[in-house]
Amino acid sequence: MLRFAQLSARHTSSQSAVISNPVSKTAKGVAYELYVQRTLQCHFGLHVHHQGGSFDRGIDVSGTATIAGHAVSVYGQCKHHVRKLGAEPIRSFVGALERVVRMNHVGNPIADADANCDPYAGNDKPLVGLEMRKNGAFQTTNSCFVLGFVFAHSGYSADAVQFLTTLPAPIIAVATKMDSDRIEAVHLSAGCRSLFPGINVAVQRNFDGSVIPILQFPHV
Repeated sequence: MLRFAQLSARHTSSQSAVISNPVSKTAKGVAYELYVQRTLQCHFGLHVHHQGGSFDRGIDVSGTATIAGHAVSVYGQCKHHVRKLGAEPIRSFVGALERVVRMNHVGNPIADADANCDPYAGNDKPLVGLEMRKNGAFQTTNSCFVLGFVFAHSGYSADAVQFLTTLPAPIIAVATKMDSDRIEAVHLSAGCRSLFPGINVAVQRNFDGSVIPILQFPHV
């Protein structure tokens, strides 16, 4: 029987400090990226670094973790948009993950079981033990996995949610607002469910009737 480590999406006031009243679109984007960094660390147990900027290659945060007994390289993209996020930005993020994987495998042998999954490793230390299949799925080539997170300030459109149900890349899409400081929804791609069999999004109901999604990773 799989045992689950429940990762609560609830926030505490001491962990919810954000850059106050950012004015420009860029400042709002950076504030949201830093908010996502703290959210991943404090409420999903994933320690990541902020790396957003002009040359981030589509990756705003990255880090490493051990999930279900596997070494995992974690990458995140943050979307502070007014409207709900559609399928196309998610598709573009998958392309960014593919570029990162290929960039870190060019001219390098596939790493062994003791692979260094440091997201800042150079070409002599391959970033991940994954490569892209022609159909877009991630294929494991060693013990190090890749997991992508997309965070959307305004949530996801129906077509984006539907797109995730058949997406072979391992993606977790999270809807969370910086101003209300709560996670409103968590969606798992087909590839994520395949990579981590038994992963689940449970629901916790508050006394006021609101619902809090709780991401549950299986572990050995």
